[in-house]
Amino acid sequence: MNQNDMLAHVAVIESHTAALRAEILMLPDEPQAELEPDVPDDLEPPLEPPPPVLSLPALVREVTLTTEQTRDLERLFRCSTFMPGGTREAYNLDGLSKSGRLNDISRHLSLGGVAVIAALRFTGRRHLLEQLYGISQNLRGTLALHFGFRGWVIHDPGEKTHGQITPMESLMANAFIAQLAWTFRQNQGVDPKYKAHADFWEKYLLTDSVGYWNKRTGRTKPPFVEMDLAHPYAASIRLSHYLYKFTNNVIWRNERDRQVNVLMDELFLVGDRYVVGHFINSLKTGRLSHAIQHAEYFGEFITSIADLGFEGVLSETVITRFARTVNFMIDGKTPGLMKGANGVAGTYFSPLLGKDWMMQPMEHPRGSAYTMRARGYALMAFWDRTGEIKALSKQVDNGVFCQPIVGLIGAGSR
Repeated sequence: MNQNDMLAHVAVIESHTAALRAEILMLPDEPQAELEPDVPDDLEPPLEPPPPVLSLPALVREVTLTTEQTRDLERLFRCSTFMPGGTREAYNLDGLSKSGRLNDISRHLSLGGVAVIAALRFTGRRHLLEQLYGISQNLRGTLALHFGFRGWVIHDPGEKTHGQITPMESLMANAFIAQLAWTFRQNQGVDPKYKAHADFWEKYLLTDSVGYWNKRTGRTKPPFVEMDLAHPYAASIRLSHYLYKFTNNVIWRNERDRQVNVLMDELFLVGDRYVVGHFINSLKTGRLSHAIQHAEYFGEFITSIADLGFEGVLSETVITRFARTVNFMIDGKTPGLMKGANGVAGTYFSPLLGKDWMMQPMEHPRGSAYTMRARGYALMAFWDRTGEIKALSKQVDNGVFCQPIVGLIGAGSR
Protein backbone atom coordinates (compact mmCIF):
# COMPACT_ATOMS: atom_id res chain seq x y z
CA MET A 1 0.00 0.00 0.00
CA ASN A 2 1.51 3.39 -1.02
CA GLN A 3 1.43 6.45 1.18
CA ASN A 4 -1.53 8.10 -0.58
CA ASP A 5 -3.65 4.96 -0.27
CA MET A 6 -2.74 4.63 3.38
CA LEU A 7 -3.68 8.26 4.10
CA ALA A 8 -6.99 7.76 2.32
CA HIS A 9 -7.75 4.72 4.46
CA VAL A 10 -6.87 6.61 7.65
CA ALA A 11 -9.16 9.48 6.60
CA VAL A 12 -12.05 7.07 6.11
CA ILE A 13 -11.37 5.53 9.51
CA GLU A 14 -11.31 8.92 11.23
CA SER A 15 -14.64 9.94 9.69
CA HIS A 16 -16.25 6.68 10.75
CA THR A 17 -14.75 6.91 14.24
CA ALA A 18 -16.69 10.11 14.95
CA ALA A 19 -19.93 8.32 14.10
CA LEU A 20 -18.91 5.29 16.14
CA ARG A 21 -18.32 7.34 19.28
CA ALA A 22 -21.90 8.62 19.00
CA GLU A 23 -23.24 5.03 19.12
CA ILE A 24 -25.27 4.56 22.29
CA LEU A 25 -26.24 1.56 24.33
CA MET A 26 -29.77 0.22 23.85
CA LEU A 27 -31.02 -0.87 27.27
CA PRO A 28 -33.63 -3.65 27.32
CA ASP A 29 -36.08 -1.50 29.33
CA GLU A 30 -35.61 1.56 27.15
CA PRO A 31 -36.01 0.42 23.51
CA GLN A 32 -35.32 3.03 20.90
CA ALA A 33 -37.48 3.43 17.84
CA GLU A 34 -35.68 3.14 14.54
CA LEU A 35 -36.57 5.46 11.66
CA GLU A 36 -37.99 3.62 8.68
CA PRO A 37 -36.15 4.46 5.46
CA ASP A 38 -38.06 6.11 2.62
CA VAL A 39 -38.64 3.62 -0.20
CA PRO A 40 -39.33 5.09 -3.66
CA ASP A 41 -42.69 4.04 -5.09
CA ASP A 42 -41.09 2.49 -8.16
CA LEU A 43 -38.91 0.10 -6.15
CA GLU A 44 -39.98 -3.15 -4.59
CA PRO A 45 -39.65 -3.11 -0.78
CA PRO A 46 -36.71 -5.12 0.58
CA LEU A 47 -37.22 -8.57 1.96
CA GLU A 48 -38.29 -8.67 5.59
CA PRO A 49 -35.22 -9.07 7.83
CA PRO A 50 -35.12 -11.98 10.24
CA PRO A 51 -36.70 -11.24 13.63
CA PRO A 52 -34.28 -9.84 16.23
CA VAL A 53 -32.84 -12.28 18.74
CA LEU A 54 -32.32 -9.70 21.46
CA SER A 55 -33.24 -10.53 25.05
CA LEU A 56 -33.89 -14.20 24.38
CA PRO A 57 -34.10 -15.99 27.77
CA ALA A 58 -32.47 -19.36 28.44
CA LEU A 59 -35.71 -20.99 29.60
CA VAL A 60 -36.87 -24.59 29.52
CA ARG A 61 -40.06 -24.40 27.42
CA GLU A 62 -41.92 -25.94 24.51
CA VAL A 63 -40.34 -24.89 21.21
CA THR A 64 -41.55 -26.28 17.90
CA LEU A 65 -38.72 -26.60 15.39
CA THR A 66 -38.81 -27.94 11.88
CA THR A 67 -36.30 -30.57 10.86
CA GLU A 68 -34.38 -27.95 8.87
CA GLN A 69 -34.33 -25.49 11.77
CA THR A 70 -33.09 -28.17 14.15
CA ARG A 71 -30.32 -29.15 11.72
CA ASP A 72 -29.21 -25.55 11.22
CA LEU A 73 -29.16 -24.81 14.95
CA GLU A 74 -27.34 -28.05 15.64
CA ARG A 75 -24.56 -27.09 13.25
CA LEU A 76 -24.09 -23.66 14.76
CA PHE A 77 -23.95 -24.85 18.35
CA ARG A 78 -21.76 -27.85 17.59
CA CYS A 79 -19.35 -25.62 15.72
CA SER A 80 -19.00 -23.55 18.90
CA THR A 81 -18.41 -26.52 21.20
CA PHE A 82 -16.17 -28.76 19.09
CA MET A 83 -12.93 -30.06 20.58
CA PRO A 84 -9.85 -28.47 18.97
CA GLY A 85 -7.43 -31.00 17.58
CA GLY A 86 -9.54 -32.80 14.99
CA THR A 87 -10.90 -35.62 17.16
CA ARG A 88 -14.36 -36.97 16.46
CA GLU A 89 -15.90 -36.17 19.82
CA ALA A 90 -17.78 -33.33 21.42
CA TYR A 91 -15.88 -30.75 23.41
CA ASN A 92 -15.45 -32.44 26.79
CA LEU A 93 -17.19 -29.86 28.96
CA ASP A 94 -17.70 -32.42 31.71
CA GLY A 95 -13.98 -33.12 31.97
CA LEU A 96 -13.06 -29.44 31.88
CA SER A 97 -15.49 -28.67 34.68
CA LYS A 98 -13.85 -31.31 36.87
CA SER A 99 -10.26 -30.11 36.38
CA GLY A 100 -10.30 -27.39 39.03
CA ARG A 101 -8.01 -25.28 36.84
CA LEU A 102 -8.90 -21.62 36.48
CA ASN A 103 -7.45 -21.48 32.97
CA ASP A 104 -9.56 -24.46 31.86
CA ILE A 105 -12.70 -22.67 33.06
CA SER A 106 -11.79 -19.29 31.59
CA ARG A 107 -10.36 -20.40 28.24
CA HIS A 108 -12.33 -23.51 27.28
CA LEU A 109 -15.27 -24.39 29.50
CA SER A 110 -16.64 -20.86 29.36
CA LEU A 111 -16.64 -20.78 25.54
CA GLY A 112 -18.38 -24.11 25.14
CA GLY A 113 -20.77 -23.28 27.97
CA VAL A 114 -21.96 -20.12 26.23
CA ALA A 115 -22.89 -22.23 23.20
CA VAL A 116 -24.85 -24.73 25.32
CA ILE A 117 -26.75 -21.87 26.96
CA ALA A 118 -27.39 -20.37 23.51
CA ALA A 119 -28.80 -23.73 22.42
CA LEU A 120 -31.12 -23.64 25.45
CA ARG A 121 -32.23 -20.13 24.50
CA PHE A 122 -33.38 -21.30 21.07
CA THR A 123 -34.62 -24.82 21.76
CA GLY A 124 -35.85 -24.87 25.36
CA ARG A 125 -34.59 -28.46 25.71
CA ARG A 126 -34.49 -29.65 29.31
CA HIS A 127 -31.55 -31.98 28.76
CA LEU A 128 -29.35 -28.96 27.95
CA LEU A 129 -30.19 -27.46 31.33
CA GLU A 130 -29.33 -30.80 32.89
CA GLN A 131 -25.96 -30.75 31.14
CA LEU A 132 -25.34 -27.30 32.61
CA TYR A 133 -26.42 -28.59 36.02
CA GLY A 134 -23.85 -31.36 35.80
CA ILE A 135 -21.17 -28.81 34.88
CA SER A 136 -22.23 -26.69 37.86
CA GLN A 137 -22.05 -29.69 40.20
CA ASN A 138 -18.52 -30.42 39.03
CA LEU A 139 -17.44 -26.80 39.46
CA ARG A 140 -18.82 -26.69 42.99
CA GLY A 141 -16.83 -29.79 43.82
CA THR A 142 -13.56 -28.18 42.70
CA LEU A 143 -13.91 -24.92 44.66
CA ALA A 144 -11.15 -24.52 47.22
CA LEU A 145 -9.83 -21.80 49.52
CA HIS A 146 -7.13 -19.69 47.88
CA PHE A 147 -5.80 -16.53 49.53
CA GLY A 148 -8.72 -16.64 51.99
CA PHE A 149 -11.52 -16.93 49.41
CA ARG A 150 -13.17 -19.78 47.53
CA GLY A 151 -12.22 -20.09 43.89
CA TRP A 152 -9.72 -21.61 41.48
CA VAL A 153 -6.11 -20.88 40.53
CA ILE A 154 -4.15 -21.22 37.32
CA HIS A 155 -2.53 -24.58 36.68
CA ASP A 156 0.39 -24.02 34.33
CA PRO A 157 3.61 -25.51 35.74
CA GLY A 158 6.69 -23.66 34.62
CA GLU A 159 4.87 -20.35 34.20
CA LYS A 160 5.05 -17.52 36.73
CA THR A 161 1.25 -17.42 36.95
CA HIS A 162 1.04 -21.04 38.15
CA GLY A 163 -0.96 -21.16 41.39
CA GLN A 164 -2.11 -17.56 40.95
CA ILE A 165 -5.38 -15.75 40.21
CA THR A 166 -4.90 -13.26 37.38
CA PRO A 167 -7.39 -10.53 36.45
CA MET A 168 -7.75 -11.90 32.92
CA GLU A 169 -8.58 -15.51 33.82
CA SER A 170 -10.73 -14.45 36.77
CA LEU A 171 -12.89 -12.12 34.68
CA MET A 172 -13.36 -14.63 31.86
CA ALA A 173 -14.17 -17.51 34.22
CA ASN A 174 -16.52 -15.57 36.48
CA ALA A 175 -18.42 -14.05 33.55
CA PHE A 176 -19.38 -17.60 32.62
CA ILE A 177 -20.15 -18.53 36.24
CA ALA A 178 -22.47 -15.52 36.43
CA GLN A 179 -24.18 -16.47 33.16
CA LEU A 180 -24.54 -20.07 34.33
CA ALA A 181 -26.00 -18.92 37.65
CA TRP A 182 -28.50 -16.63 35.94
CA THR A 183 -29.59 -19.52 33.70
CA PHE A 184 -30.45 -21.49 36.85
CA ARG A 185 -32.23 -18.47 38.33
CA GLN A 186 -34.44 -18.20 35.24
CA ASN A 187 -35.34 -21.89 35.56
CA GLN A 188 -35.64 -22.12 39.34
CA GLY A 189 -39.35 -22.93 39.05
CA VAL A 190 -38.60 -26.07 37.02
CA ASP A 191 -36.84 -27.84 39.89
CA PRO A 192 -35.67 -26.63 43.35
CA LYS A 193 -32.15 -27.85 42.60
CA TYR A 194 -31.73 -25.10 40.01
CA LYS A 195 -32.66 -22.46 42.59
CA ALA A 196 -30.14 -23.94 45.01
CA HIS A 197 -27.36 -23.62 42.43
CA ALA A 198 -28.41 -20.07 41.50
CA ASP A 199 -28.28 -19.10 45.19
CA PHE A 200 -24.91 -20.79 45.66
CA TRP A 201 -23.21 -19.06 42.74
CA GLU A 202 -24.77 -15.68 43.52
CA LYS A 203 -23.24 -15.86 47.00
CA TYR A 204 -19.90 -17.01 45.57
CA LEU A 205 -19.78 -14.12 43.08
CA LEU A 206 -20.71 -11.39 45.57
CA THR A 207 -18.77 -12.77 48.55
CA ASP A 208 -15.75 -14.65 47.24
CA SER A 209 -15.04 -13.18 43.81
CA VAL A 210 -15.87 -9.55 44.64
CA GLY A 211 -14.40 -9.99 48.12
CA TYR A 212 -11.07 -11.28 46.79
CA TRP A 213 -10.60 -8.42 44.35
CA ASN A 214 -11.81 -5.85 46.87
CA LYS A 215 -9.11 -7.03 49.27
CA ARG A 216 -6.43 -7.28 46.59
CA THR A 217 -7.06 -3.94 44.85
CA GLY A 218 -8.49 -1.95 47.74
CA ARG A 219 -11.36 -0.74 45.55
CA THR A 220 -14.69 -0.36 47.36
CA LYS A 221 -16.93 -0.09 44.29
CA PRO A 222 -16.92 -1.39 40.70
CA PRO A 223 -14.72 -1.94 38.88
CA PHE A 224 -13.02 -4.05 41.52
CA VAL A 225 -10.67 -5.38 38.85
CA GLU A 226 -9.99 -4.40 35.23
CA MET A 227 -7.91 -5.77 32.37
CA ASP A 228 -6.62 -3.77 29.43
CA LEU A 229 -7.08 -6.55 26.85
CA ALA A 230 -10.22 -6.62 24.72
CA HIS A 231 -11.28 -10.24 25.32
CA PRO A 232 -11.29 -10.15 29.16
CA TYR A 233 -12.75 -6.64 29.04
CA ALA A 234 -15.73 -7.89 27.03
CA ALA A 235 -16.12 -10.68 29.61
CA SER A 236 -16.15 -8.08 32.39
CA ILE A 237 -19.15 -6.41 30.76
CA ARG A 238 -21.01 -9.72 30.94
CA LEU A 239 -20.05 -10.10 34.60
CA SER A 240 -21.38 -6.64 35.47
CA HIS A 241 -24.55 -7.33 33.48
CA TYR A 242 -25.40 -10.54 35.31
CA LEU A 243 -24.54 -9.08 38.71
CA TYR A 244 -27.01 -6.30 37.94
CA LYS A 245 -29.67 -8.89 37.05
CA PHE A 246 -29.01 -10.76 40.29
CA THR A 247 -28.93 -7.75 42.61
CA ASN A 248 -31.03 -5.18 40.74
CA ASN A 249 -28.47 -2.73 42.08
CA VAL A 250 -28.07 0.27 39.79
CA ILE A 251 -24.34 0.40 40.59
CA TRP A 252 -23.82 -2.71 38.45
CA ARG A 253 -26.01 -1.40 35.62
CA ASN A 254 -24.06 1.84 35.59
CA GLU A 255 -20.80 -0.11 35.54
CA ARG A 256 -22.01 -2.27 32.66
CA ASP A 257 -23.05 0.79 30.64
CA ARG A 258 -19.76 2.55 31.38
CA GLN A 259 -17.81 -0.48 30.23
CA VAL A 260 -19.78 -0.70 27.00
CA ASN A 261 -18.99 2.94 26.26
CA VAL A 262 -15.28 2.33 26.98
CA LEU A 263 -15.25 -0.62 24.61
CA MET A 264 -17.09 1.21 21.84
CA ASP A 265 -14.66 4.11 22.05
CA GLU A 266 -11.81 1.68 21.33
CA LEU A 267 -13.29 0.33 18.08
CA PHE A 268 -12.82 1.54 14.54
CA LEU A 269 -15.76 1.44 12.15
CA VAL A 270 -14.63 0.50 8.64
CA GLY A 271 -17.58 0.34 6.29
CA ASP A 272 -20.21 -1.77 8.03
CA ARG A 273 -17.86 -3.67 10.38
CA TYR A 274 -15.58 -3.05 13.30
CA VAL A 275 -11.85 -3.34 13.67
CA VAL A 276 -10.98 -4.67 17.13
CA GLY A 277 -7.65 -3.85 18.72
CA HIS A 278 -5.97 -6.23 21.13
CA PHE A 279 -5.78 -3.65 23.93
CA ILE A 280 -8.13 -1.23 25.67
CA ASN A 281 -5.77 1.71 25.37
CA SER A 282 -7.72 4.00 27.70
CA LEU A 283 -6.77 1.61 30.53
CA LYS A 284 -3.10 1.34 29.63
CA THR A 285 -0.35 3.26 31.33
CA GLY A 286 2.68 4.30 29.36
CA ARG A 287 3.07 3.61 25.64
CA LEU A 288 -0.12 2.79 23.77
CA SER A 289 -0.32 -0.42 21.73
CA HIS A 290 -2.10 -0.68 18.40
CA ALA A 291 -1.87 -4.41 17.82
CA ILE A 292 -4.83 -5.91 15.98
CA GLN A 293 -6.57 -8.68 17.90
CA HIS A 294 -5.81 -11.97 16.17
CA ALA A 295 -8.41 -14.62 15.52
CA GLU A 296 -7.91 -16.86 18.55
CA TYR A 297 -8.41 -14.00 21.02
CA PHE A 298 -11.07 -12.46 18.81
CA GLY A 299 -12.96 -15.76 19.11
CA GLU A 300 -12.95 -15.37 22.88
CA PHE A 301 -13.96 -11.72 22.51
CA ILE A 302 -16.82 -12.44 20.08
CA THR A 303 -18.20 -15.17 22.36
CA SER A 304 -18.84 -12.48 24.98
CA ILE A 305 -20.26 -10.18 22.31
CA ALA A 306 -22.70 -12.91 21.22
CA ASP A 307 -23.88 -13.36 24.79
CA LEU A 308 -24.36 -9.60 25.19
CA GLY A 309 -26.36 -9.68 21.98
CA PHE A 310 -28.61 -12.48 23.20
CA GLU A 311 -29.10 -10.53 26.43
CA GLY A 312 -30.10 -7.33 24.64
CA VAL A 313 -27.25 -5.30 26.11
CA LEU A 314 -26.00 -4.15 22.69
CA SER A 315 -28.22 -2.54 20.08
CA GLU A 316 -29.02 -4.60 17.02
CA THR A 317 -27.04 -2.13 14.91
CA VAL A 318 -23.90 -2.77 16.96
CA ILE A 319 -24.29 -6.55 17.13
CA THR A 320 -24.95 -6.73 13.38
CA ARG A 321 -21.72 -4.84 12.72
CA PHE A 322 -19.84 -7.37 14.83
CA ALA A 323 -21.42 -10.13 12.74
CA ARG A 324 -20.13 -8.39 9.62
CA THR A 325 -16.67 -8.35 11.19
CA VAL A 326 -16.82 -12.12 11.60
CA ASN A 327 -18.18 -12.46 8.08
CA PHE A 328 -15.27 -10.43 6.72
CA MET A 329 -12.67 -12.39 8.65
CA ILE A 330 -13.76 -15.85 7.54
CA ASP A 331 -12.83 -17.34 4.21
CA GLY A 332 -15.31 -20.10 3.50
CA LYS A 333 -13.47 -21.40 0.44
CA THR A 334 -9.86 -21.91 1.44
CA PRO A 335 -8.99 -23.94 4.56
CA GLY A 336 -6.60 -22.11 6.85
CA LEU A 337 -7.10 -18.65 5.35
CA MET A 338 -9.00 -15.60 6.42
CA LYS A 339 -10.11 -12.67 4.30
CA GLY A 340 -7.32 -10.31 5.26
CA ALA A 341 -6.95 -6.95 3.60
CA ASN A 342 -4.46 -8.53 1.18
CA GLY A 343 -6.14 -11.95 1.09
CA VAL A 344 -3.23 -13.43 3.04
CA ALA A 345 -3.53 -15.38 6.28
CA GLY A 346 -2.41 -13.32 9.23
CA THR A 347 -3.03 -9.84 7.80
CA TYR A 348 -6.43 -9.20 9.34
CA PHE A 349 -7.26 -5.53 8.75
CA SER A 350 -3.80 -4.17 9.56
CA PRO A 351 -3.13 -2.40 6.22
CA LEU A 352 -6.42 -0.51 6.66
CA LEU A 353 -5.10 1.22 9.73
CA GLY A 354 -1.78 2.55 8.52
CA LYS A 355 1.78 2.10 9.67
CA ASP A 356 1.05 2.61 13.39
CA TRP A 357 -1.02 -0.59 13.51
CA MET A 358 0.73 -3.90 13.48
CA MET A 359 -0.46 -7.48 13.15
CA GLN A 360 -0.41 -9.61 16.26
CA PRO A 361 1.95 -12.64 16.16
CA MET A 362 0.25 -16.01 16.24
CA GLU A 363 0.89 -19.75 16.29
CA HIS A 364 -1.61 -20.96 13.69
CA PRO A 365 -3.44 -19.50 10.65
CA ARG A 366 -6.26 -17.12 11.32
CA GLY A 367 -9.66 -18.17 10.12
CA SER A 368 -8.94 -21.90 10.03
CA ALA A 369 -11.47 -24.48 11.17
CA TYR A 370 -9.36 -24.86 14.33
CA THR A 371 -9.92 -21.21 15.13
CA MET A 372 -13.63 -21.27 14.38
CA ARG A 373 -14.37 -24.34 16.47
CA ALA A 374 -15.00 -24.08 20.21
CA ARG A 375 -15.40 -20.29 20.00
CA GLY A 376 -18.32 -17.98 19.39
CA TYR A 377 -17.80 -17.29 15.68
CA ALA A 378 -20.72 -19.49 14.62
CA LEU A 379 -23.08 -17.90 17.18
CA MET A 380 -22.83 -14.61 15.27
CA ALA A 381 -24.73 -16.25 12.40
CA PHE A 382 -27.94 -15.10 14.09
CA TRP A 383 -27.11 -11.51 13.10
CA ASP A 384 -25.44 -12.28 9.75
CA ARG A 385 -27.80 -11.31 6.93
CA THR A 386 -25.51 -12.79 4.26
CA GLY A 387 -25.68 -16.37 5.51
CA GLU A 388 -21.93 -16.88 5.10
CA ILE A 389 -21.26 -17.75 8.74
CA LYS A 390 -24.04 -20.31 8.67
CA ALA A 391 -22.62 -21.76 5.45
CA LEU A 392 -19.16 -22.12 6.96
CA SER A 393 -20.57 -23.88 10.02
CA LYS A 394 -22.12 -26.37 7.60
CA GLN A 395 -18.74 -26.94 5.94
CA VAL A 396 -17.08 -27.53 9.31
CA ASP A 397 -19.91 -29.82 10.38
CA ASN A 398 -19.73 -31.89 7.20
CA GLY A 399 -16.00 -32.38 7.51
CA VAL A 400 -14.85 -30.07 4.72
CA PHE A 401 -12.27 -28.47 7.02
CA CYS A 402 -12.13 -31.12 9.75
CA GLN A 403 -13.74 -34.34 10.86
CA PRO A 404 -17.55 -34.25 11.28
CA ILE A 405 -18.95 -33.20 14.64
CA VAL A 406 -21.23 -35.27 16.86
CA GLY A 407 -24.59 -34.06 18.18
CA LEU A 408 -25.34 -31.47 20.84
CA ILE A 409 -29.06 -30.69 20.72
CA GLY A 410 -30.20 -34.18 19.75
CA ALA A 411 -33.64 -35.56 20.50
CA GLY A 412 -33.22 -35.56 24.27
CA SER A 413 -36.16 -35.22 26.63
CA ARG A 414 -37.32 -31.73 27.57
